[in-house]
Amino acid sequence: MARKRKGEGQTALVTGASMGIGVDLAECFAKDGYDLIVTARSEAALKDVAAKLAAKYSIKATPIVLDLGAIDGAHKLADAIKAQGLTVDVLVNNAGFGIAGGFNGSEEAGQMGMIDLNVRALVELTHIYWPSMLANKRGGVLNVASTAAFQPGPLMAVYYASKAFVLSFSEALWREAQGTGVQVSCLCPRSDGQQFPRTRRHRKDEARKPRHANGLGASRAHGLSRVPEEPACYDHGLPQPDAGAPGPIPAAQDAARHGLQHPEPGLMRELMDLATRASTLLKARGETIAVAESSSGGLISAALLGVPGASAYFLGGGVIYTAKARAVLMSLPREAVAGMRSASEPYALLLARTAKERLGATWGLSETGASGPTGNPYGDAAGHSCLAISGPVETAITLETGSADRIANMYAFTAEALNLLLRALES
Repeated sequence: MARKRKGEGQTALVTGASMGIGVDLAECFAKDGYDLIVTARSEAALKDVAAKLAAKYSIKATPIVLDLGAIDGAHKLADAIKAQGLTVDVLVNNAGFGIAGGFNGSEEAGQMGMIDLNVRALVELTHIYWPSMLANKRGGVLNVASTAAFQPGPLMAVYYASKAFVLSFSEALWREAQGTGVQVSCLCPRSDGQQFPRTRRHRKDEARKPRHANGLGASRAHGLSRVPEEPACYDHGLPQPDAGAPGPIPAAQDAARHGLQHPEPGLMRELMDLATRASTLLKARGETIAVAESSSGGLISAALLGVPGASAYFLGGGVIYTAKARAVLMSLPREAVAGMRSASEPYALLLARTAKERLGATWGLSETGASGPTGNPYGDAAGHSCLAISGPVETAITLETGSADRIANMYAFTAEALNLLLRALES
């Protein structure tokens, strides 16, 4: 007689389940025998996930395509679930997205969109299903926050704040749920950088909307229970609460209280996550890349080189910071750039094309701008950068962070360059 799986007869709702950690978490519950309701905006990917998990684990998986970040999105999802005669025993609030760039000059719609999805929709869904969980004396809520929850995030201020809210909200609910039979946990992974758009990108070809993103790196739950670094299937699909679990880490509290001078440690991890994803695509296709950068100071090359096995795809890079460097390293004398100025999209495209051609790479990636604390001689303010990709797809964009922080801008320029590379590889 087959052993009954712990989740049989129960249903788990997983939001943001079309990619990344959302897929991993959905599979954890499916493996434990839970039926699934999975939701996201990406119809094809979502239906593919549902079909594969249903077949692999002999469970029922219902995909519901919906924009949870839209106003009243949570109630529309609940109505759709009810209309299909389904109930929710376990809620996994995973959907979320982030936008990087200075708060000054950012688009209000994008900032509010993060709050709508990362905070409002999470609270609404929890409020909808919380009463039935308490009445049934079972089930639980798993909220996905981020390591961003433990510190403020310059150039990602609203995103970091939204994840701090998720962690605080989860800790409070965990305490309220003691003795009720309902479990509450909060997972704090580091981002893999998937689909994290940057603010104020001026593109000639299209205007991109913020997209949902999820990611799983080295993960942990904090203040509630411990979560293994690899996806696992827990009792009732959730880690068991620990009544003696510690409160927030003192160092994280101190950082939050006094602020951070620069975001190097956290953002360097973000850069490595982006570079790792790009390297995976490059190696899978047998493609190569060359880099010509300026105000990012070599960080683009450093991130790409920091991935083990970089020799398979990284052909070389240079910091083209002066006219002499341009002439010597790129063989571009003044005559080659006549009528063109640095820190412009045409100049960025020239650098990308030249890097690609001189090293015989599939792709050329470039950056040119003004990292600060002052602007450049051409009238561009600190935080201005032009970036370009040349290869099977070619485009140039302009980034304005609105910040005069030199180090923070160097990281922002690098992150945008790596995101530009990812968009090109995925297009």
